[in-house]
Amino acid sequence: MKKKNRVILGGVLFLLAPAVFASEVGIYSIFERINNIFYATITTMHLNYRENAHEANNAVPGDVVNRGLAYGVALDIRKVFGEIIYANVYAEYATGKIKYEGFEYFTFAPLTYKESHDFINADLKLGAVLLGQEYFQLIPYVGFGYHQWSLGGIQDNKYSHFKAFVGAKINFVVFDDWILSPYANIGTTVGPKVKFKKYSSPGVFVGSFKIDLVKKPIFDTGLEIIYKVAQDIFAKGTISYTHFEYGKAEIKNISIEPHSKTNEIRVGLGIGYSF
Repeated sequence: MKKKNRVILGGVLFLLAPAVFASEVGIYSIFERINNIFYATITTMHLNYRENAHEANNAVPGDVVNRGLAYGVALDIRKVFGEIIYANVYAEYATGKIKYEGFEYFTFAPLTYKESHDFINADLKLGAVLLGQEYFQLIPYVGFGYHQWSLGGIQDNKYSHFKAFVGAKINFVVFDDWILSPYANIGTTVGPKVKFKKYSSPGVFVGSFKIDLVKKPIFDTGLEIIYKVAQDIFAKGTISYTHFEYGKAEIKNISIEPHSKTNEIRVGLGIGYSF
């Protein structure tokens, strides 16, 4: 009887082995696919920019705020080399009508209006793929990026900076076809500056100038929700938060750029093809 039971148990394990192996292969296959993929994404970003305008001119009674929604498109390419070296290139363009809440330049009377703003973002990440277990994957990385914000119309300014950062993301399989990927980055702005046009009085143009701003820390975090639609097709939803600041700087006898804080909340929906 014992021999018979052992034979039956052995047969069951033999039959189950391919299924277990296939399950593990499937998990690793999903990781391989989401790490070698091209995404096209539509994005919506809420901007909240605030500067202490009183630092630039004591006559200004309060802060200047720019806030509103910008809509964009993003391309996101991820590739693993040699099963361990992880690379990710991201590029985004967005535009939208942003509300200005501040003061008239010469009279300092309260002023509110909307105008078109453009945004460019780009990141390059290089890291290593580390496997914790069959449903879990850790990818630490270093990164370098670029941000540009062009204010049209009355303000006609352009803020920009490079950035250097370190971070990590986790790929976690919650169901067979669902993956959660939280991430966080911390770093610093590099070479921040603002380009602007100065007027001595309404309609009297003095010239175009550039102020090199003081670099400050930058932080962003987010969550990707990935769903396997087909063998090589994936849908991705994202939500992220970014915070950075510019330190006070000036060109003597020309202009002062006050300390400012920028907060961005971004959501996106994309479709990806694994290659």
